[in-house]
Amino acid sequence: QMSQLAFLTGAWVGHLQAMPIFMDITINGKAEQVGGPIKFKIKATPPANAIMKFGLEGDYSAVAAYSTTQKAVRAVVTDVSGNGVEMIGEPDGKPTEWLFNSTAQGSPFPFKVRVRSLSPDQVVVNYSSGGRMPLTYEVTFNRVNG
Repeated sequence: QMSQLAFLTGAWVGHLQAMPIFMDITINGKAEQVGGPIKFKIKATPPANAIMKFGLEGDYSAVAAYSTTQKAVRAVVTDVSGNGVEMIGEPDGKPTEWLFNSTAQGSPFPFKVRVRSLSPDQVVVNYSSGGRMPLTYEVTFNRVNG
């Protein structure tokens, strides 16, 4: 399953434009070996003229690895303070489309992240959450060099 996620490696840039959140997001994904864990560095940057901050901006890291206990891919995303969320994912219909669900222990509210590759150079990420302030947004990421 991890080798199917290899399409996520490389450098990506996307723009989050959900109301009222505007942010540039860069992702750098690396796999040390085929089928092994994939490590991501994520940076969320609001525009210089942003009027409000939403607590989403900043640097994050993520690791996706196969969990033999859960028989699925486990992804953990953390901020610089070490606070984070845990998700369990699997292919959803085809190898280039994955659905990750938050775990009850790994998040204060349930959320889903769907990742699908439109081409080798374009990936779409859909996020939807429950909780007191439900959010739904979509970000299209384009591969960049470097």
